[in-house]
Amino acid sequence: MDAVSERGIHTVVVKSSAQIGKTAILKAIIGFHVDQDPAPILMLQPTEHMAEAFSKDRLAPMIRDTPALKDKIADPRSRDSGNSILHKRFAGGHLTLAGSNSPAGLASRPIRIVLCDEVDRYPASAGSEGDPVNLAIKRTATFWNRRIVLTSTPTIKGASRIDMAYENSDQRHFYVPCPHCGTFHIFKWENCRWPPGEPDRAIMVCPECAVEIEESHKPRICWQWENGELKCLLTASPGSISTNSIAHGENGLTLRESFYLQSKTRNCSRLGSIPAWENRGRKTLKRPTLTH
Repeated sequence: MDAVSERGIHTVVVKSSAQIGKTAILKAIIGFHVDQDPAPILMLQPTEHMAEAFSKDRLAPMIRDTPALKDKIADPRSRDSGNSILHKRFAGGHLTLAGSNSPAGLASRPIRIVLCDEVDRYPASAGSEGDPVNLAIKRTATFWNRRIVLTSTPTIKGASRIDMAYENSDQRHFYVPCPHCGTFHIFKWENCRWPPGEPDRAIMVCPECAVEIEESHKPRICWQWENGELKCLLTASPGSISTNSIAHGENGLTLRESFYLQSKTRNCSRLGSIPAWENRGRKTLKRPTLTH
């Protein structure tokens, strides 16, 4: 959320596992711009049917239950609202919801905020018009303060849109501290261990001090966002202005920020619960084993 409203950033990429709150972030972005910074917004879903479902099941309840939004977007059932399921007007802007498979929904209309959800599920082309993500991004060309947000769970390496977008950005990961030595690291599968044939005893091992990180350590190192750090794997674009060395790298600010969110660390943002190490062990037939 901070990255989306940060000065100098035009593209934010979120590559993540499933069900960790990506859609909730997109809803919050819509709500912010309706209430605080009105602008023409495009919300792109894989299909038009999914766009309609998002409008009815996710967006409508948010508008209904949020006092700051309730009076700014009229109910489409109102006779004089001028709104529909896929198009909503508000003072200073409008929200269009479209399917990536619908060329009509990507017609040339100036858009300042483009939100693309689950981009790896988009077709290669919107009819005969070309790549739907590129078509949507072209609509922001006239805005100096445009924002483009791409989110998805990655699919096939080499053909994944979100993976390619992530590789072309500053590649941020959320690092958590080891409860023993204090070294910041990323939870990785190669550091998950259990004795041969006993996945119920799965634990994580610190890559620096090699001491076991027990299930009981999770609340202290993950549940409090302030205990972790966002770090870039790549340095930022030369000649740009730095505002935060931890979040943006030592060499300055990039125009494309990206975040890799895994389910192993997802409740760092309190959006869900992390499956226990042993539960993950049961789902895996072959992983490195404990050596003492």
